[in-house]
Amino acid sequence: MDSVDIAGAFVTARREATALTDYPGPLPNDLDQAYRIQEAAIGLSEDAGRRIAGWKAGLIAPDLRVPGGDERLVGPIWADTVRSVSGDSTSPELVEGPTMPVYEHGFAAAEAEFVVRLEVDVVPGTWDADDAAALPHTVLAGIEIASSPLVAINDLGPAVTASDFGNNHGLLVGDPIPVGADDLAGVQVRTEIDGAVVGEATGAAIPGGIHTSLAQTLTILGRRGRTVAAGSLIATGAVTGVHRARVGQRVAVTFAGVPVLRCRLGAQQ
Repeated sequence: MDSVDIAGAFVTARREATALTDYPGPLPNDLDQAYRIQEAAIGLSEDAGRRIAGWKAGLIAPDLRVPGGDERLVGPIWADTVRSVSGDSTSPELVEGPTMPVYEHGFAAAEAEFVVRLEVDVVPGTWDADDAAALPHTVLAGIEIASSPLVAINDLGPAVTASDFGNNHGLLVGDPIPVGADDLAGVQVRTEIDGAVVGEATGAAIPGGIHTSLAQTLTILGRRGRTVAAGSLIATGAVTGVHRARVGQRVAVTFAGVPVLRCRLGAQQ
């Protein structure tokens, strides 16, 4: 079974909302092989009319990294899975939050994330944190929905996670964070599920800071020959942790200084 076959199995399982109890083929040996699978799945999805709205970055645990290799993995965020709410809105969605689908019999989690919206096209290249910070951008409050048909996706190593869109299945985007870039590390963040606090941290919990995450994301995509278009959303990594959740539960994330972000997890149809 080659990369295209594995990619096809993931795309079909996502489209049909069917669980995968086992990886649909030989496990990828490394991130290069994982990204070949991911690229094949991206191609199949774009052929079906889907559009990439941005990218998620996920930290690789130090003990799972290849010496000298990437600290993070990346995956596409699809436009049809992105929802936005604004503090200026009086709609019920601001109060109750939208429903964000997850794979009911697969893996599902919610993550509080600083989201970078790029205001310029970024061509392939190698980036460091200072270069990334100098790009015109806006930092927004966000919740990443991590979900995959593969139940054990987070237990099988970073290459497996990367191969299925980086385990992304949605992004809820809120208001801009009202502090400067130098102050993001001090922003308090809290995540609640069904009213219970499951994680608290500050922006300092992002190793290297969000601009390091942004730089590494752009560099990985640059190696893949990808230009990142203006308006793209970059989810820079879990601030308070990866919080497992299930269909029907309500998630609330508070970034100091902006309205609370809320959503309910629903079953992907």
